[in-house]
Amino acid sequence: MHKNLILAAANQITVTKGDVEKELILVDSCHFGRNMQEVMKFLREIGCTVDAKGIGLPDRGQGFIDESSNFHYRSESYKIATASGQLFNDDYTLPDNKLDSSCIRHIPVESEKSLPDQIEINKIIGDFNYNG
Repeated sequence: MHKNLILAAANQITVTKGDVEKELILVDSCHFGRNMQEVMKFLREIGCTVDAKGIGLPDRGQGFIDESSNFHYRSESYKIATASGQLFNDDYTLPDNKLDSSCIRHIPVESEKSLPDQIEINKIIGDFNYNG
């Protein structure tokens, strides 16, 4: 059994080609990061319409994935990160306790987490990346 952890930024997008429409989740180290932009660019190049504005969605469709690739909006992601004891930098938390990708990317060198906690979290993330 693993702890529920927040692993990466994710955006909900809608891709349309002809009369086919599909909701997708793009994942990167930050929202609209280089990898997300490349995927959206490629989809447009092959004739798809990409709606990444998130109009009508909570947090404009921005959130995170957990260790099981489940999507969570920013508020829920913050709750997961704090409840799990996950290492994250609360200095970057957005208003109303919403997680920002910087919270999980910019970890201070000296943190309050013990080495065993960090090893366990790294093992879980490593398992996720290996099985990814």
